[in-house]
Amino acid sequence: MTQKINDDASAWFAAQGQQLQDFEAPPAPEQEVISDAEIIDESDNDRPYGDVPEVTREDVSNVTNMRAIQRPTAEVIVGTMDVIIPLLLVWIIKGSNRDDAKLTAEEHQTLVEAWATYLGDKNVQLSPGTALIVAMLTIYGSKVMIAVSNRNERNEINQLRAQVKEQQEQLRQKEQQLQMARARQEKEAANG
Repeated sequence: MTQKINDDASAWFAAQGQQLQDFEAPPAPEQEVISDAEIIDESDNDRPYGDVPEVTREDVSNVTNMRAIQRPTAEVIVGTMDVIIPLLLVWIIKGSNRDDAKLTAEEHQTLVEAWATYLGDKNVQLSPGTALIVAMLTIYGSKVMIAVSNRNERNEINQLRAQVKEQQEQLRQKEQQLQMARARQEKEAANG
């Protein structure tokens, strides 16, 4: 047996349900029907799609050539990313493994193709000198980051070693004090 609760909330909810049931969808607007003849301009029979240029074999060849031309630049970019991004991840996420973030051969090739397509599409021209400078900065910059990280880790290890030695010395002193106290107690017990 269910008991009906009559309070403000249930009254409001019941009124909302009633409003939903009384709702009628507005009529759909009438759409204009356009015939195919109106879409295609009869005066331009040789180009049925208007001003859309035709793609020729030469165009396809040019796109393919641009991709091939941009592939070395894409290799530099992807190689740079494959050095920087894993280092940043290791730097940000302490204890992570740099090798886990490195690209596989398949991922590397996929990114190279995507970058080559993008660079070819945007007609980006990266000179060999710029590519060399970017590659050198990336490689040596990453080595500096690794060296700094290693130095910090060595400093932490040295601090921990110093703390361990200090605690060992404190334990040794307490052991000596305990031995001396036991020796006194034994001496007092023997004299006593």
